[in-house]
Amino acid sequence: MIESNGVGADQSADSSPTSRPRALVVDDNDVNRKVIMAMLGKLGIDSVEACGGHEALVWYKNERFDAIFMDWHMPDMDGLAATGEIRRMEAEARAEGGPDEHIPIVAVTASALVGDREQCLEAGMDDYLSKPTTLEGLQEMIDKWIIQSGAAEAARQDQTPGAQVDETVAATLRKLGEELGDESIVHMLIDTFMDELPKWRDNLDQARQVGDADNMTLAAHTTKSAARSLGLEALADLCQQLETAGRNQEATEPLQALAGDVLNTMDDAAEKLTAFKNSQVAMAG
Repeated sequence: MIESNGVGADQSADSSPTSRPRALVVDDNDVNRKVIMAMLGKLGIDSVEACGGHEALVWYKNERFDAIFMDWHMPDMDGLAATGEIRRMEAEARAEGGPDEHIPIVAVTASALVGDREQCLEAGMDDYLSKPTTLEGLQEMIDKWIIQSGAAEAARQDQTPGAQVDETVAATLRKLGEELGDESIVHMLIDTFMDELPKWRDNLDQARQVGDADNMTLAAHTTKSAARSLGLEALADLCQQLETAGRNQEATEPLQALAGDVLNTMDDAAEKLTAFKNSQVAMAG
């Protein structure tokens, strides 16, 4: 069976700067394929399915993909053999003067024997994803092999120059989205935080300038829990330090220095949230 998710089998799969990334999902189990394809769609990746190694090679020869998610154990041609054939074709194309291409191939397998990961890598695969597949695990592979490789640069095109998605923050926000069952709620929470941040920042800065320990402590307390909820651990930790120091009635000068650190980290936190939201919006097309 040869099917596609989002793009018909007779349509071109060439990637362009404005297209969504596209992956080939190879697995002889129909349920496993559908689960991975559904997750990829949720994460902003179009996908095509193949039920075995031979079918995967047909897709690979005729269309372009940004990554392949390859099951290991399949009856007609297993994932290791299919990967070896793809690497052979890549090498042959280079030898004939073609482009120097290397498609990321991620092994997806329920096997958990010692040495399995190493065997996959030796066969020419780039990474290893255990079953049952999770959104978090799949997102890690997308970030590592599609976005960071540049194959999905469009996912970052709307970000502020120099802004990078912080993976610690991103992991917290993606998990929050899964728990809430709606990524738009996470975007709303980010917007709310960004709307409130200038007020929190001004209150803290004014208190710092006049050496008002009570209001520095209050501003730190107000910001701390919101920052923690969105995965902004560096900001939350500094707010905790400032709040603790203020409640312990430490000297004004150290409090002002801590407040300055918090203010700087607020700016960094805003950049991280903006980068994450822009990347999600871009990946969703």
